[in-house]
Amino acid sequence: MCTSFKVVSEDKAVVIGRSMEFGYDLQSKILIFPRNYTYTAQKLPDKNINPLTWKGKYGVVGLNGFNQIMVSDGINERGLWIGCLYLPGYAKYQTPTPDLSGKLVSQIDFALWVLSNFENVNEVKKAISDIAVWGMEFGELGMIPLHFPIHDASGGSILVEYTDGKLHIFDNPLGVVTNSPDFTWHLTNLGNYANLSATNVPGITIQGETIKPIGQGSGMIGLPGDFTPPSRFIRAIALSQSAIPSKNAEEEVKTAFHILGSFDIPVGLTREKHGDKIFYEDTQWMTVSDLQNKIYYIKTYEEPIAQRVELANINFDNSTIKTVEIKNASWYKELTSGAS
Repeated sequence: MCTSFKVVSEDKAVVIGRSMEFGYDLQSKILIFPRNYTYTAQKLPDKNINPLTWKGKYGVVGLNGFNQIMVSDGINERGLWIGCLYLPGYAKYQTPTPDLSGKLVSQIDFALWVLSNFENVNEVKKAISDIAVWGMEFGELGMIPLHFPIHDASGGSILVEYTDGKLHIFDNPLGVVTNSPDFTWHLTNLGNYANLSATNVPGITIQGETIKPIGQGSGMIGLPGDFTPPSRFIRAIALSQSAIPSKNAEEEVKTAFHILGSFDIPVGLTREKHGDKIFYEDTQWMTVSDLQNKIYYIKTYEEPIAQRVELANINFDNSTIKTVEIKNASWYKELTSGAS
């Protein structure tokens, strides 16, 4: 499970929030990719079909998984952001054939291809038909089914999905993406919640009896509170669209973290049995990306205090990929000395 959304400050700074839930320990680390780095996509099972090799333009910062050279969430030095979110039962990629040799990128490589090459969603739209995306098998996880929300610093937002072996690009002005079903289903389902409002409902009078709403929040009665993808989609739209825009990017980052709190899953709240094993799906990390100032914020389950990477202070002219561990952050601030 994953949730992503967009909020925008009064001065038009775009901020992206994203949570990462998974049933396996991703062991995520921060990877820093230099500009002008030469990438080669994952090898294909058929050795006669070659993957794409490309030289990236831009420096990239993101979080990986399973010690792989990939990003499941990241931002580049131009303020372009992409996330890799699960789409089980729906994602079906293109078939790798000899005529596509040299143009093939696995779904695991797609995020790096986007971030290393482009600065806005329009550039992605124009170039994406130049490649083909195939579904790579990943050990016991099998083929990892992903779709890809993409946002840029000017406010452009799209969603890239591969279903039935075909590419689909959706404009996404509301900026929210979760998981299955596919995006068109979620947009249709949104109509079931057109009654929701951040404004409290007024009281009514029936047969001379005045009936008043109980407490604050009556306009949001019916807002789903569970953690299924359809419910998270509705909740993310309600929260991101109702939150009053902050004055600037830094304040909007705080708003994004407040919204993410509605999707923070502790260990044990969602669980699934596979034979004798029970898999717990919890929120392993959350990111908030300030696309205006190119700052990448991270909170993890074990270190819930925000840590950040400022892309402006990174030397992207290095020739190698750097790895940064996310650990050893104090998860609280001691105030006892001020109370004595």
